[in-house]
Amino acid sequence: MTSIASTTAFIKPVTKTNTPSPPDQPAHCGRAAPSRVCSYDRLGAGGSDQPDGPQSFSSTGKILTGVLDRVAGDGPVVLAGHSLGGLIAARYAPDHQDRVKGLVLMDATPPTMVDDIKKAIPESATGPAAELRAQNIAIFKGENPEKLVMTDGEVRSAGNIPVEVIQHGKQYLAAVQAIERVTAQAAGQAQGE
Repeated sequence: MTSIASTTAFIKPVTKTNTPSPPDQPAHCGRAAPSRVCSYDRLGAGGSDQPDGPQSFSSTGKILTGVLDRVAGDGPVVLAGHSLGGLIAARYAPDHQDRVKGLVLMDATPPTMVDDIKKAIPESATGPAAELRAQNIAIFKGENPEKLVMTDGEVRSAGNIPVEVIQHGKQYLAAVQAIERVTAQAAGQAQGE
Protein backbone atom coordinates (compact mmCIF):
# COMPACT_ATOMS: atom_id res chain seq x y z
CA MET A 1 0.00 0.00 0.00
CA THR A 2 1.28 3.46 -0.85
CA SER A 3 0.38 6.57 1.11
CA ILE A 4 0.45 9.81 -0.86
CA ALA A 5 0.64 13.13 0.93
CA SER A 6 -0.63 16.08 -1.07
CA THR A 7 1.07 18.74 0.91
CA THR A 8 4.39 20.49 1.04
CA ALA A 9 4.40 20.55 4.83
CA PHE A 10 4.07 16.82 5.38
CA ILE A 11 7.21 15.47 3.75
CA LYS A 12 10.04 17.09 1.83
CA PRO A 13 9.16 18.06 -1.76
CA VAL A 14 9.23 15.32 -4.35
CA THR A 15 10.49 17.10 -7.41
CA LYS A 16 10.84 20.33 -9.28
CA THR A 17 8.71 19.09 -12.17
CA ASN A 18 5.06 18.27 -12.71
CA THR A 19 5.61 14.59 -11.92
CA PRO A 20 7.59 12.74 -9.30
CA SER A 21 11.16 11.69 -9.85
CA PRO A 22 11.66 8.59 -12.00
CA PRO A 23 11.47 5.25 -10.15
CA ASP A 24 15.26 4.88 -10.31
CA GLN A 25 15.54 8.04 -8.16
CA PRO A 26 13.76 6.97 -4.96
CA ALA A 27 14.29 10.25 -3.08
CA HIS A 28 10.59 11.04 -3.41
CA CYS A 29 9.38 8.04 -1.44
CA GLY A 30 10.30 6.58 1.91
CA ARG A 31 9.77 2.98 2.91
CA ALA A 32 8.08 1.94 6.11
CA ALA A 33 7.44 -1.76 5.59
CA PRO A 34 5.12 -2.88 4.17
CA SER A 35 4.18 0.55 2.83
CA ARG A 36 5.72 3.54 1.10
CA VAL A 37 5.01 7.16 1.88
CA CYS A 38 5.36 9.59 -1.00
CA SER A 39 4.61 13.26 -1.39
CA TYR A 40 4.48 15.78 -4.17
CA ASP A 41 4.16 19.51 -4.52
CA ARG A 42 1.17 20.67 -6.52
CA LEU A 43 1.91 22.88 -9.52
CA GLY A 44 2.86 26.35 -8.31
CA ALA A 45 3.65 25.15 -4.79
CA GLY A 46 6.95 24.25 -3.17
CA GLY A 47 9.50 23.00 -5.67
CA SER A 48 7.07 22.32 -8.52
CA ASP A 49 6.87 24.15 -11.82
CA GLN A 50 4.48 27.03 -12.29
CA PRO A 51 1.24 26.10 -14.06
CA ASP A 52 0.80 27.28 -17.65
CA GLY A 53 -2.63 28.70 -16.90
CA PRO A 54 -5.57 28.47 -14.53
CA GLN A 55 -6.10 25.20 -12.69
CA SER A 56 -9.27 23.64 -11.34
CA PHE A 57 -9.97 20.84 -8.90
CA SER A 58 -10.46 18.63 -11.95
CA SER A 59 -7.02 19.44 -13.38
CA THR A 60 -5.33 18.94 -10.00
CA GLY A 61 -7.07 15.55 -9.86
CA LYS A 62 -5.60 14.62 -13.23
CA ILE A 63 -2.13 15.53 -11.98
CA LEU A 64 -2.73 13.47 -8.83
CA THR A 65 -3.76 10.52 -11.03
CA GLY A 66 -0.47 10.89 -12.91
CA VAL A 67 1.49 10.95 -9.66
CA LEU A 68 -0.33 7.85 -8.41
CA ASP A 69 0.23 6.04 -11.70
CA ARG A 70 3.91 6.83 -11.48
CA VAL A 71 4.56 5.90 -7.85
CA ALA A 72 1.90 3.28 -7.08
CA GLY A 73 1.01 1.77 -10.44
CA ASP A 74 -2.36 0.07 -10.09
CA GLY A 75 -1.86 -0.48 -6.36
CA PRO A 76 -4.16 0.82 -3.64
CA VAL A 77 -3.31 4.09 -1.90
CA VAL A 78 -4.14 6.03 1.22
CA LEU A 79 -4.29 9.75 0.51
CA ALA A 80 -3.21 12.18 3.21
CA GLY A 81 -3.79 15.84 2.58
CA HIS A 82 -3.10 18.95 4.62
CA SER A 83 -5.08 22.17 4.21
CA LEU A 84 -5.96 22.58 0.51
CA GLY A 85 -4.38 19.16 -0.14
CA GLY A 86 -7.01 17.70 2.18
CA LEU A 87 -9.83 19.21 0.15
CA ILE A 88 -8.23 17.98 -3.08
CA ALA A 89 -7.89 14.46 -1.63
CA ALA A 90 -11.49 14.48 -0.33
CA ARG A 91 -12.85 15.56 -3.73
CA TYR A 92 -10.61 13.09 -5.59
CA ALA A 93 -11.42 9.96 -3.58
CA PRO A 94 -15.12 9.49 -4.56
CA ASP A 95 -14.26 9.25 -8.26
CA HIS A 96 -11.34 6.88 -7.63
CA GLN A 97 -12.75 4.34 -5.17
CA ASP A 98 -11.01 1.55 -7.07
CA ARG A 99 -7.67 3.02 -6.04
CA VAL A 100 -8.15 5.18 -2.91
CA LYS A 101 -8.56 2.88 0.09
CA GLY A 102 -8.21 5.43 2.88
CA LEU A 103 -8.10 9.17 3.62
CA VAL A 104 -6.32 11.25 6.25
CA LEU A 105 -7.43 14.88 6.23
CA MET A 106 -5.26 17.23 8.26
CA ASP A 107 -6.78 20.65 8.85
CA ALA A 108 -8.46 20.24 5.47
CA THR A 109 -9.82 23.34 3.78
CA PRO A 110 -13.63 23.28 4.06
CA PRO A 111 -15.57 22.66 0.84
CA THR A 112 -17.59 25.83 1.51
CA MET A 113 -14.65 28.22 1.88
CA VAL A 114 -15.89 30.81 -0.62
CA ASP A 115 -19.34 31.03 0.94
CA ASP A 116 -17.84 30.95 4.43
CA ILE A 117 -15.68 34.04 3.84
CA LYS A 118 -18.57 35.91 2.18
CA LYS A 119 -20.81 35.15 5.17
CA ALA A 120 -18.12 35.94 7.75
CA ILE A 121 -17.19 39.27 6.16
CA PRO A 122 -20.12 40.95 4.40
CA GLU A 123 -19.67 42.94 1.21
CA SER A 124 -20.47 46.07 3.20
CA ALA A 125 -17.36 45.62 5.38
CA THR A 126 -14.80 48.42 5.48
CA GLY A 127 -11.16 48.78 6.49
CA PRO A 128 -9.02 45.69 7.24
CA ALA A 129 -12.04 43.37 7.11
CA ALA A 130 -12.87 44.53 3.59
CA GLU A 131 -9.23 44.06 2.58
CA LEU A 132 -9.20 40.54 4.01
CA ARG A 133 -12.43 39.67 2.18
CA ALA A 134 -11.08 41.05 -1.12
CA GLN A 135 -7.77 39.19 -0.72
CA ASN A 136 -9.49 35.89 -0.02
CA ILE A 137 -11.92 36.23 -2.91
CA ALA A 138 -9.01 37.06 -5.24
CA ILE A 139 -7.19 33.93 -4.06
CA PHE A 140 -10.31 31.84 -4.67
CA LYS A 141 -10.52 33.26 -8.20
CA GLY A 142 -7.04 31.95 -8.99
CA GLU A 143 -4.84 34.86 -7.96
CA ASN A 144 -2.49 32.52 -6.09
CA PRO A 145 0.82 30.82 -6.95
CA GLU A 146 -0.98 27.66 -8.06
CA LYS A 147 -3.39 29.64 -10.26
CA LEU A 148 -6.01 27.33 -8.78
CA VAL A 149 -9.58 28.58 -9.12
CA MET A 150 -11.23 27.35 -5.93
CA THR A 151 -14.95 26.81 -6.02
CA ASP A 152 -17.29 25.61 -3.33
CA GLY A 153 -18.64 22.15 -3.93
CA GLU A 154 -19.94 19.07 -2.27
CA VAL A 155 -17.53 16.43 -1.03
CA ARG A 156 -19.25 13.16 -1.88
CA SER A 157 -18.86 9.85 -0.11
CA ALA A 158 -15.75 7.87 -0.97
CA GLY A 159 -17.48 4.65 0.00
CA ASN A 160 -16.65 2.39 2.90
CA ILE A 161 -13.03 3.37 3.49
CA PRO A 162 -11.20 4.40 6.65
CA VAL A 163 -11.09 8.18 7.12
CA GLU A 164 -9.26 10.14 9.80
CA VAL A 165 -9.87 13.86 10.26
CA ILE A 166 -7.24 15.74 12.22
CA GLN A 167 -8.13 19.27 13.24
CA HIS A 168 -6.05 22.14 14.52
CA GLY A 169 -5.41 21.92 18.20
CA LYS A 170 -4.68 18.20 18.23
CA GLN A 171 -1.11 17.00 18.35
CA TYR A 172 0.20 17.33 14.83
CA LEU A 173 2.30 14.18 15.08
CA ALA A 174 -1.00 12.38 15.45
CA ALA A 175 -1.11 12.65 11.66
CA VAL A 176 1.65 10.06 11.35
CA GLN A 177 -0.23 7.66 13.62
CA ALA A 178 -3.47 8.36 11.73
CA ILE A 179 -1.84 7.52 8.40
CA GLU A 180 -0.53 4.27 9.87
CA ARG A 181 -3.99 3.44 11.30
CA VAL A 182 -5.82 4.19 8.04
CA THR A 183 -3.24 2.26 6.01
CA ALA A 184 -3.60 -0.76 8.31
CA GLN A 185 -7.42 -0.55 8.17
CA ALA A 186 -7.36 -0.28 4.38
CA ALA A 187 -4.98 -3.24 4.13
CA GLY A 188 -7.27 -5.22 6.41
CA GLN A 189 -10.29 -4.39 4.24
CA ALA A 190 -8.35 -5.43 1.13
CA GLN A 191 -7.65 -8.80 2.76
CA GLY A 192 -11.29 -9.21 3.77
CA GLU A 193 -10.76 -8.74 7.50
